[in-house]
Amino acid sequence: MATLILNAYSASRWEGGLSIAFAIGGEPPFPRRTVEIKTVVDVVTALEEYKMEAAATGKALAVSIMMARGHRKPPGFNKLPAAIRYETVNL
Repeated sequence: MATLILNAYSASRWEGGLSIAFAIGGEPPFPRRTVEIKTVVDVVTALEEYKMEAAATGKALAVSIMMARGHRKPPGFNKLPAAIRYETVNL
């Protein structure tokens, strides 16, 4: 098993693209989550659940995924859109 980390950051859209506010200290706009995964299907499932819960807050967020230090990515992980760029919620 490997550990997937899901994070959410405050975000907003403007004409030029996406603006993301990385908080240093303090409370994040939505709590970080760690999930034990085996396959890329587990990653997609965990991400969709996390995004649905984040969307329920009504806040504009950018969601990212990464593997815990020392944990191997499952095959296909690097091809997921969320592994390449932020996924937006409520934007």
